[in-house]
Amino acid sequence: MRIVSVCLVILCALLCVTLVGAPTASADDIGTISGTVTTEGDPSAVADILVVLSSSASPDLSVAPDGTGQFEFDGLADGSYIVHFQVRGAHAGEYVDQWWDGASGANATMGAQPIVVTGGQPVSLALSTLLLVRSPTPVIPGAATVGMTLSSTIGTWYPVPDSFSYQWFAGIQPILGATAASYVVAGADVAQQLSLQITAMRSGADPITVPSNLTSPVAPGVISVVALPQISGLERVGSALSGSNPSWAPVPTNVSYQWYRGSAAINGATATSYLLGVADLGQRVSVRETGFAVGYGTVVVTSLPTEPIAAGVFAAVVPVISGSLGVGKILTATPGHWTPPAAFRYQWYRGTVPLVGATGSSYRAVLADGGTRLRVAVTATSAAYTSATVYSAYTPIVPRPPVTPGAPRIVGSSRFGGVLTAAPGAWGPAGVTISYQWYVGSTRIPGVTGRARSYRPPASAVGQLVHVAVTGSRTQYVSLTRNSLAVREVAARFASIPAPTIIGVARSTAVLTVRAAQTVPAATLHFQWRANGRVVGTGARYRVRPTDVDRRLTVVVIATRTGYVTASRSSAATAIVGGQAYPNCTVLTAAYPHGVAKIGVTRDHVGNSYRALKGPPFFSTTLYNLNIRDNHDLDRDHDGIACER
Repeated sequence: MRIVSVCLVILCALLCVTLVGAPTASADDIGTISGTVTTEGDPSAVADILVVLSSSASPDLSVAPDGTGQFEFDGLADGSYIVHFQVRGAHAGEYVDQWWDGASGANATMGAQPIVVTGGQPVSLALSTLLLVRSPTPVIPGAATVGMTLSSTIGTWYPVPDSFSYQWFAGIQPILGATAASYVVAGADVAQQLSLQITAMRSGADPITVPSNLTSPVAPGVISVVALPQISGLERVGSALSGSNPSWAPVPTNVSYQWYRGSAAINGATATSYLLGVADLGQRVSVRETGFAVGYGTVVVTSLPTEPIAAGVFAAVVPVISGSLGVGKILTATPGHWTPPAAFRYQWYRGTVPLVGATGSSYRAVLADGGTRLRVAVTATSAAYTSATVYSAYTPIVPRPPVTPGAPRIVGSSRFGGVLTAAPGAWGPAGVTISYQWYVGSTRIPGVTGRARSYRPPASAVGQLVHVAVTGSRTQYVSLTRNSLAVREVAARFASIPAPTIIGVARSTAVLTVRAAQTVPAATLHFQWRANGRVVGTGARYRVRPTDVDRRLTVVVIATRTGYVTASRSSAATAIVGGQAYPNCTVLTAAYPHGVAKIGVTRDHVGNSYRALKGPPFFSTTLYNLNIRDNHDLDRDHDGIACER
């Protein structure tokens, strides 16, 4: 269908309407509407245009433009007029009727612009150009198949539209969203005839819509396969294989899978992946994929087969050893959860040496295991899988058992010179070797160790605690040491200490000596002189002092020897020591500085009175009487004190 462009122009190019009106219908009040019609692209079409003037107050008027397209209506009364441009004759199918100003189409009267003619004043209007558009019929070439892209020829339009819009149809139904110049045939279009409506739009003109031809019924498409599906994954029992989609176009909306073992379909293996099982060992596996898309039908492709499936490999777990560690204790191996489940064999090791017969999940440690580390090897086996052996971690060192200790004690005399002997007590097991170490205080006695069961403490040990440490040891056992209770080493006593003898006369200023026999055993002898039990001198000789008068003298022998208790023995007492008479006070006071007084005298007579004793005189009635008897001048004041000062 072709669309006509109508142009009302003023002078050349515009349709000029000059309205001249008056209040009365006199000759001066007659109005005129005139203009020119042009048809772009085909000037000859003017001959098929009829201009119709309509008014509600009078019958329609019509006029055919002249060869140049000019037309005129005159003698018009005041009123409102509609101008209609009709297309007739050979061009009726190519051009579209239009109304002033811009309305087009067979039913566009409501969009026409009224022209008002009013008497009394002349009116001149310059009206817009009306475009009469010439349109070609769109053509969709070729057959329609699902997946192909359809497009249409547009042809030559007069004048050239500003823009086009599109709508594709399947049968009589518009296809949702199909509003582009081209269209990819969808699966839903199978058996439908497709067409296109093109709408041209230009400023100042109504849109013009023209339909294309109908295609042949849409044929189903074909899914093309560029590359076969690929199988990925480890080709061994227990591993999963995955099938990739092949390179196909278009991509199917639905894909199904079937795995094959050789030429036989595997029951239930219809997923994208397949877990290889025992039955697949040594077999070749492939996957067949079936793709389906609406409007395309079904396509089936099969991958290349795998290499023969190898034996599986266990997901190994390191075994764990549990239980108390020690000789005689039971250790248990836990293999853990293996994939897949397996049967297990065990072999226990001492260090790197396998233990003969130790092939169970439990093992009781023996004496030879002490001081070593143990571990276990677990071997897993299962059909279609390569057996695997995994070693546990080593245990800590198996502790050796200790020997059974006895209760050592010391027998014998702890007196100096005596021999102390260790009684070790009962140690076990049989074959325990006993050794000894003697101590004085906390000091280890060198040389008194090992087999030295007995010990004679030296004199330096007297007064200290002595004990013995007894150690029991045996191969494959832990040695233990036990200490005896300590005994205190005491000094020995002399077997005999003879009583000493005083030689000489016990008299003031006389020299006495001592005679003493040796002790048993021999000792160092010391002498101590005593007057009435009070020590007055030491040594083997003693000069009797004036103050010893009226006292008895003894001598004590003191025997000392390392390791022995110091012992002493006294001699027999002498007779009472006698004094001597002094010729005068000078000699007497040389021996007794404050004189000699009778026992019981408490005051000194001076002149006609008595006074307290100035200095302590030597009290001896016997000595006083001895000296006064022959020389009364020694106590002239007869106060009982001779030669007092």
